[in-house]
Amino acid sequence: MIDKLLDYYQRELNFLRELGSEFAEQHPKIAGRLRLDADSIEDPHVSRFVEASALLAARTRLKIDDEFPDICQAILQTLYPHYLSPTPPACIVQLAINDKTYEGLNGHQVKRGARLETEPVDGEPCRFQTCFDTRLWPMEVEQVDYLVPPLPFHTSPWNRDVQAAIRVRFSALSPKTDLTKLNINDLNLFLGGSAACSNALVEALFGNVLGVALSDGADRWEWLPTACAAPIGYHDHESLLPHTPRSLTAYRILSEFFAMNAKFRFVNVNFQNRWQQAVSAERGELIFFLKRMHPVLQRELDRDALRTECTPAVNLFFKRAEPIRTTENQVEYRVIPNARGPAAAEIYSIDRVTAISANGIEREFLPFFQPQHPPSSTHPQRYWYAKRVQSIGKTSDTDRGSELYLSVVDLHGEACMDDGWSIDVETTCLNRDRVARLPFGGGHPRLVLTEGGASIRASCITPPTPTLRAIDREDLHWRLVSHLSLNHLVLTNGTDGAEALREILRLYDAEDSPESRKVIESVLQVQYRRGTARVPGGPAPGFCRGIDVEISLDAERLGGTGVYLFANVLERFMGLFATLNSFTRTTVRVRGSELPLIVGQARAGSQTLI
Repeated sequence: MIDKLLDYYQRELNFLRELGSEFAEQHPKIAGRLRLDADSIEDPHVSRFVEASALLAARTRLKIDDEFPDICQAILQTLYPHYLSPTPPACIVQLAINDKTYEGLNGHQVKRGARLETEPVDGEPCRFQTCFDTRLWPMEVEQVDYLVPPLPFHTSPWNRDVQAAIRVRFSALSPKTDLTKLNINDLNLFLGGSAACSNALVEALFGNVLGVALSDGADRWEWLPTACAAPIGYHDHESLLPHTPRSLTAYRILSEFFAMNAKFRFVNVNFQNRWQQAVSAERGELIFFLKRMHPVLQRELDRDALRTECTPAVNLFFKRAEPIRTTENQVEYRVIPNARGPAAAEIYSIDRVTAISANGIEREFLPFFQPQHPPSSTHPQRYWYAKRVQSIGKTSDTDRGSELYLSVVDLHGEACMDDGWSIDVETTCLNRDRVARLPFGGGHPRLVLTEGGASIRASCITPPTPTLRAIDREDLHWRLVSHLSLNHLVLTNGTDGAEALREILRLYDAEDSPESRKVIESVLQVQYRRGTARVPGGPAPGFCRGIDVEISLDAERLGGTGVYLFANVLERFMGLFATLNSFTRTTVRVRGSELPLIVGQARAGSQTLI
């Protein structure tokens, strides 16, 4: 702030000196005594006056220029409310039943939003919440094998086409547990391991599965279709970041992909109510039959690469901010989540604002930038507006972030808060940059499920990602213009369409690292044409017109991320751009390959037509 003011001050001071010198030359009778010169001012009183005038003019110009980002923030908050909020740290957490005697036939459900706490950092724990519903079972993964021909399965209906198989063997936690009595209908698997192993697993289980089988390891077999194994993490109820009705799901997916792409490395296997018929009391096997070999998996696949009972977790938690006492001479108020430890909490979003007068009258204020402004018959409706700014100073030696300033306004945007009210603000917060100071490895960070007690064990299996902030970047105005202009340009043929898609990806690449820039530059070409798809349902299914999109990628630039994962994210992203009574069907190709990498389904938003 002070550095900015200094720049404005120097410009105004130079301008006044040059203007004063010219004015004195043109009007020597009335201005000659000022003794103004372009380089110096002889009279110290005139010099003080000029410097004071320059300071006042600099403050005025700075205020005017600062209002332009405020306008950009207001429009972004209205159209893209997720964009200005910081991206909190996230990680993958594995949960497990800690009680070997647990025999629950329906498992133990850990709901989405379950709270986790780490060991303290400067006296305060970091708080996470889970993102997936996770059901825990009294069994564990005993062994994971990658099998190549000749396979030990002679009854498989896919034997002629099978090139490899992945076998996951389960065993009971306790000798008293009978696996045939567990009511398991589906299971989530996290595809981990090294980057190369994880990418190979994504390609194998997302795109190369011929079929799936359940077995007892002997003579019992239940054959499942390919569709029973499907990627998860794309729906709103599986979101990493909070979702609002005004936020487009497509942009949320991009934000989460660049924040932590491990969130999309999950596959759900639906057993179609055949678990109990296939397994034995002590053992069960899940086999994926693959149509391609993956040498990386043959070398590296082990039981730590395929994990059950995992969920993404994000550093977000509910916090009621410190009460705000209003005064007539103050227009905006800083929202402080925790006055005793300001470095331990940064506001992600304001969820609710209420106020209580000295007489006990309670009112709820609605967001100013919302689609509807309902009239009030009893009293004029008031609204709240929050502006996010960078922290002026360091909240501690290592933690920085952003602050929110709250204003209460009327329908015209004018401040209208009376004196003596107490404002109560409910917020969602993150722990600024403190998560980055947690140790990783050797059982750290230690996690405790606050609602599960000692019966559930939680382990962090991926290092937490850093906190990312769009507010740190000084290009909000062109980012706003890009957002407003790029939506329709994605469906432009050739290199123009590719550049438009790359630009949208850049908007959500908050980290802007060399690796993420390679991912974005891997988009080589985007082509589209009109298409037709069958719409099932009802006694008379029909047809629908839509758009077929073809994206070309450079696989060499996607080594760390994985070409198949990125292609899968793009296919889902493009599907969410379908307009009313239409669809988008995306095909992804890799440069140098004749066969397509992915041939997507016809999608109308999150729904598939076929």
